[in-house]
Amino acid sequence: MLKDSVAISNQSLERIGKQLADVPILFEIATLVDELGLSGYLVGGVVRDLILARPIKDIDLAISASPEYFLKKFIRKSGGHSICLDKKFLTFRLISRKMKQRWFDFTPLRGNSIEEDLRQRDFTINAMAIDLKDLLAFAISPLHLIDPLGGSSDLAQKSIRAVSEEVFRDDPLRILRAFRQAGQLAFQIEENTEYLIRRDRSLLKDTAPERIRDELLLILSLDQATACFSQLRQSGLLPTLFSLALPPPPEEATTGQGSEPGSEIAPPPLSAPAAAFEAWEDKAIRKLSSVEEILSALPIPEHDCLGQIRSLLSKVSGHQITFYPLLKLSAILSALPPSHHQQTKPDKVWDRLDSFLRWLALSNSQRTYTIGCLQGMPRPLELLQSGSAAPRFFWRFFRDFGDEAGLGALILSLASQKAAAETPPERIGCSSLLLAFFSRFRR
Repeated sequence: MLKDSVAISNQSLERIGKQLADVPILFEIATLVDELGLSGYLVGGVVRDLILARPIKDIDLAISASPEYFLKKFIRKSGGHSICLDKKFLTFRLISRKMKQRWFDFTPLRGNSIEEDLRQRDFTINAMAIDLKDLLAFAISPLHLIDPLGGSSDLAQKSIRAVSEEVFRDDPLRILRAFRQAGQLAFQIEENTEYLIRRDRSLLKDTAPERIRDELLLILSLDQATACFSQLRQSGLLPTLFSLALPPPPEEATTGQGSEPGSEIAPPPLSAPAAAFEAWEDKAIRKLSSVEEILSALPIPEHDCLGQIRSLLSKVSGHQITFYPLLKLSAILSALPPSHHQQTKPDKVWDRLDSFLRWLALSNSQRTYTIGCLQGMPRPLELLQSGSAAPRFFWRFFRDFGDEAGLGALILSLASQKAAAETPPERIGCSSLLLAFFSRFRR
């Protein structure tokens, strides 16, 4: 047994064995690894999820050879094909009919041993491994968890802990990943890791926008994204993420906003006065919370509104991104102040927001949806405040904005009034507006 191995209990072994037995292609992979005299390991999130008894979907494997070489051998024997996901890290994905809607991603072993590989990962709960040879023999010998950094202990304590002091400097995107995984697993980020996040948060601005987009939308895809955003705020990350969407500061406020020399955790520069930005943060989190509350409980018993809304929001808008996180992004952006300059033209506001969405590398249809939600939001709100709900209003409204953006604008209107008045959804005209929408939707 390896020095840094931990024996899994017999009960856990039986459970994990049943999960892995449902993935026969994994045993084909392990067999070929053994036949070629290689070393191979299950690593990362799949090991974490096996221990937590969560469904396994993405299966990461590290092997002591070029993944391209190994997959050519495997495909020749078992069929399928492969694609390169990342040329820098030589990550390859196996595509096969045998995968049962799971992804199998292969990377070369980093370092001279699995322990060296695990020490280069992000968090201890993702720095565990299972030897593929153990899978072939687990019926007659115990399965062992390779855990040199105490990830299993952190799992038990529900703690997100960085593997080293340099983890965020090696890849700043891991900062957002820490919050996303804390939200997904209902874990807490431990104290020293929080310090490292504050120390290195300014590095996030140099990360490729596409990578920031992916993590940001994964966070917003969580049903309880508000809690994650509250933590992002406490760590001082919202200025870095949304500075391009903020209105330009007054001329007199353009200097003196930098961090102090030698201070590792000073706040990054703001593109708006601090007081205005803090007010936006408060409002944005309230609106995000209101959207989540509305989507979690719609009091219209005679119609399955919630089911139909979730069906619409789960539609893919492109690049496997659904409307659900885009609606929440719209809620956050709807809280932005229009400008510090009284004479700013409305077109400038939309240009600024569109530039931010382009920076996030959203597609044309995704930008159109998000801007449509924001532009359409005031109209149902005005209708609510006036107390009239003429049918012709809804027909014109959905004709102008379409079903997806029209529904998004409607939900943002309800969320705005709820965030401002702290009123339950059933008391802000929710029923009449949503029934009018679904009357059109069914036709």
